[in-house]
Amino acid sequence: MSPTPNWREQLRCPQCRQALTAEVHALRCPACGAGYEVTATDVPILLTPDDRRRFAALLESRSGAHMEETYARRRQPGWGARLARALSPPLPVYH
Repeated sequence: MSPTPNWREQLRCPQCRQALTAEVHALRCPACGAGYEVTATDVPILLTPDDRRRFAALLESRSGAHMEETYARRRQPGWGARLARALSPPLPVYH
């Protein structure tokens, strides 16, 4: 299943639920002024400031470091890594 061509038009601001407008390497909410990063691979990072603080605390903990290491191993090339990716849930995005 591939994404629809207008998937960006369907994105909404996590804070106020208004439509987002595209900028260079970012998405912005015209209603509340919140900005959201878009990665080099065109993936929007729709985290509120509270979410960023919460996930930063998780990554700084021992379990967060272990989780990050586990996901990093899944990105390594080879047939075993491809099989692990196929059988695993999608990777979370941390910034």
